Amino acid sequence: MTPRRTHVAETAIWWVLLAALWLLVAPTPSPPEIVLAAVAAVPCAVAATVTRRVLAAGWRVERRWWRRVAPLVVGAVRETAALLGRAPRAVVTRVDLDRGRDAATRAGREAAATIALSATPGSVVLDAGPDAVTIHRVAGRPFPGERAEP
Repeated sequence: MTPRRTHVAETAIWWVLLAALWLLVAPTPSPPEIVLAAVAAVPCAVAATVTRRVLAAGWRVERRWWRRVAPLVVGAVRETAALLGRAPRAVVTRVDLDRGRDAATRAGREAAATIALSATPGSVVLDAGPDAVTIHRVAGRPFPGERAEP
């Protein structure tokens, strides 16, 4: 595939994903809402493609990382119950990341850890880097998916 076609294909993929995300959070997607989602997603898709190309970012995700999804769901349910039951104490903590074999694997690990650690209601990533992420989370025992290393 030529570089121009690759750019167009990547932008189209971003456009579809972003428009779908817009419609996913819309309470009742009406025809005007669908048109607005399609139009608003165009500049965002172009910006995403250009930004990724400028940064020369590439992510490599290892198959074994997917085994962390089930503990993440368990942690999300537990944290939701904790947050609904009382006003919990919070802590800021650092989660160290494995350096990885190459830059793409490190970038993929950083992205996956950021998404996983922010996916539950009791934690949010404050800072992310190639070696560690800093999170703000509900105090208490870390949920099973908090260990960022697969």
